[in-house]
Amino acid sequence: MISKAMVPVLTVGLAALALGLTGCSTGQSTNASSGAPGGGSGQAASAAIDVCSLVATSDAASLTGKPFTQADTSTIATGQDQCKYSDASGDSMTVIVYQGTSGVSWKMMTDVLSDSSTPTPVAGVGDQAMVGAIELDVQAGKYLIAVEGGMDIATSGPPLAKAIVAALG
Repeated sequence: MISKAMVPVLTVGLAALALGLTGCSTGQSTNASSGAPGGGSGQAASAAIDVCSLVATSDAASLTGKPFTQADTSTIATGQDQCKYSDASGDSMTVIVYQGTSGVSWKMMTDVLSDSSTPTPVAGVGDQAMVGAIELDVQAGKYLIAVEGGMDIATSGPPLAKAIVAALG
């Protein structure tokens, strides 16, 4: 089983793998109007997504039952944007939205979860979803979403993931 301390290491590993896969692309420009996923040479890069603006801190707290008081947004790499919701004690939950330009695939997400536990399908979240010891992963249209946290991700993750999916359209 993966410990809470290993979650950031696995997240960084997945991001580094994706960076390595996209690092050979030629120069890409931001296409804010379409937001269409790219990923190949000559395709436009996706505009960054302010993930924290998709679900307000108070709504994330209500959906998960956790006392979140802060939300910090950041871009991990091209096509990989995240929001870290945290509370006063330092407990947190991170939502990462992967676009087509990220280089991350559903298979990669499945493989990461399978390395840490046996993933369990989750019905009613996006087009398909699975939860494991380290995170809840969702495929919703052109987006892949990872919800990570030290809390019981199997119960607190799906309501937040559903709200993210709805906000992404």
